[in-house]
Amino acid sequence: MLRTLSLLSILWIGLALAELVLLFAVPGSAFHAERIPVLARATLAASDLAALAITLLVVGVPAGWLWQRLAARWPSAARALAVPPLWCGFFLYGATWGSFWSAGAFLNQASIDFWIVQPVQVMHWVPALVFFGVPVVALIGALGIAWGLPRLAAVLSEQSLRRVRIAAISGALGCAGLQVLGQSVYGDARQLVSEPIIGVHFRLGELYRQSSLERAGAFVHLHHQLTGASSSRLAEYPANRDLPVVRRDQVSDADYRRGVDLDRLRPLNVILILIESLRADQLRVYGAERSVMPALDALAARAQIFERAYTQASHSNYADMGPLSSHYPLRSEQTHVYPEDPPYPRVMIYDVLKSVGYRTSIFSSQNEHWGKMINYLDTGGLDRLMHAETWDGPTYVAETDTGFAAWVANTEHAGSVDDRFTVGEAIKWIGEDPEHPFFLYMNLQNSHFPYVVPDDFERPFGPDAVDFRMTFNRYPQDKVPVVKALYADSLHYIDQQLARLFAALDEWELSDRTIIIVSGDTGQAFYEHDFASHGNALYDEVMRVPLVIAVPGMAPSRHDQLAQHLDVPPTLAGLLAIPLHPAWQGLDLFAPEFPSVRDVFLVVQTPIAHQYAIVRDGHKLIYDAKLDRSYLYDLESDPGEHMDVSSEKPELARALSDRLHTWRHLQLDYYANPLAQQGWYPPILGENESP
Repeated sequence: MLRTLSLLSILWIGLALAELVLLFAVPGSAFHAERIPVLARATLAASDLAALAITLLVVGVPAGWLWQRLAARWPSAARALAVPPLWCGFFLYGATWGSFWSAGAFLNQASIDFWIVQPVQVMHWVPALVFFGVPVVALIGALGIAWGLPRLAAVLSEQSLRRVRIAAISGALGCAGLQVLGQSVYGDARQLVSEPIIGVHFRLGELYRQSSLERAGAFVHLHHQLTGASSSRLAEYPANRDLPVVRRDQVSDADYRRGVDLDRLRPLNVILILIESLRADQLRVYGAERSVMPALDALAARAQIFERAYTQASHSNYADMGPLSSHYPLRSEQTHVYPEDPPYPRVMIYDVLKSVGYRTSIFSSQNEHWGKMINYLDTGGLDRLMHAETWDGPTYVAETDTGFAAWVANTEHAGSVDDRFTVGEAIKWIGEDPEHPFFLYMNLQNSHFPYVVPDDFERPFGPDAVDFRMTFNRYPQDKVPVVKALYADSLHYIDQQLARLFAALDEWELSDRTIIIVSGDTGQAFYEHDFASHGNALYDEVMRVPLVIAVPGMAPSRHDQLAQHLDVPPTLAGLLAIPLHPAWQGLDLFAPEFPSVRDVFLVVQTPIAHQYAIVRDGHKLIYDAKLDRSYLYDLESDPGEHMDVSSEKPELARALSDRLHTWRHLQLDYYANPLAQQGWYPPILGENESP
């Protein structure tokens, strides 16, 4: 037993030193949580090392006892048998830290499920050091433990081993004591701490708990996973069955077509453009101080501008579907992967227009296999569907972002199409029959991090190269101005491609016969709330997007009603004078009696974040499923969403929470019920119904 304890003591000291080095070296860890005191960070690190000691005792004592029994009789065989499980353990350990380094979240079931669905595309974002280094280091560690650790213990004197045991036990007990101290001092603290840069106030206890759950280290993360400390408590939030619910019966395609008055139909062409990560503040009409997208600014000057427009999700595999289907993307408790031949209804705007004589197409620069979006988009009736997999020309991945890029670029399920090619193909398709009314959806991707533009493009805002490391959601915060300049360059490049499209429409005299809708699939964060990019928390820098609708013959105007991506299909139906389809959950933004108060629901389900939100009557309530915590923001007095007012407005917080969780239950119950999916369309809270 003493020999096993000696081996575990040596192992604890080695792994503790490695864990401390990683906590110090990897950005975003609890060590770098500058909003909490240094002593609090030290207690978080101590909790990680205490969790390491518990892990070694629970796993190591029985494994060590069994290994010693085998080694006494077959020493070489015992060492060889120890290598595979040790390699697996070290690989998972390295992969957990690699996940945190790459994505800002330790490995868990959600991230494993996310990876299994799209392994090549996920690896697109994994740094080469992680992808190639983790298996090699894991093998070295396994061999070192199996062969080196017993030899080290054998050459050490009994007195030295006793000192090692005392040091390890004392260190582990000291870490456990620091963990208890940290929890008692900081865990329930109610005092406010201030962010000096923007003057934001936070409750120290909440920051401490969040750091413990998400940033304190691999072993305390494992402990939280196994004990259920990080488990969702969503089941504790029931639906309010007293709230009115609208359930519309399904109609056949033939019945819908019979309701279309072709004599009233306005056969205007429709171009719907989603630009990756497009923030509203990059356009002049939304207050941009510099001309980043002049062609789009010119279009916006003659268009309808919606000043409070939201995307439905902070990640593309959910967000992209809303403007096409007018359905909320919430379909399961965790990240939903679109199945082949989805069993639930999906009434796409292009299928509706196809039924009344339109040509229809999708031209996407991204690979629509991400999240299996292709299964949802490809309904079988499109005249043309082009995306990265079906494009015959070159695709790109950002060499600056991952050494995995060279291999990924040659696979069919990764890479993106340069937007110049996507727009060029769309122009060709329009030109094949410009007199026939058409619907065209484009998804443009050059503005996705890391903001790739061709070498022959002159960058008007940013440098040609950067001298710091960038990953999808992490880079030095003092480099935000540089990253924003790179982002602006990518948008400017996209704008040049849009100028080509607009010029082609002018040349064919189609501009006066074409509705053009431009929005961002999401916005983009630049550390306004301690994170970068998107796919993360539901704050407005990610969720508020521009919504520009240029309609022939309609005088330009600005609109301040609450809008969302789900409103695009009903709005198009109204503009084209065809009936709103009963499947759609959005509203016609130009309806004469648009409701003065409505709900907009938002969702994120990624390995990084799991949240739901409701925007209503000038307020936003965000529920964080990981932290089991709601935050209420007054968007009029606090547009930056820095002050949680849930304690000042408890009744409003409860009412919005009630509506939010009722909506969540309605969606999940519907998509879990095959009989409901055969009888009616996804339900809507009553106040979402147009009067």
